Amino acid sequence: MMVEVDKLGRRTSTMVAVFARLLTKTANTPDHDEVVRLGRDLIQEVSALISADEHNNGN
Repeated sequence: MMVEVDKLGRRTSTMVAVFARLLTKTANTPDHDEVVRLGRDLIQEVSALISADEHNNGN
């Protein structure tokens, strides 16, 4: 299982770096709003998963 957790950590770091790059690259363009929307959607989905997990596991 630890291998999958390590992979998730690397993917997460990569995704954050991609968002940072795209936010800079798309600044002052119509695409910037889409990058922001995608980031916020991802945050909402992950937050909902974590909240549901905490609720189901009594945390």
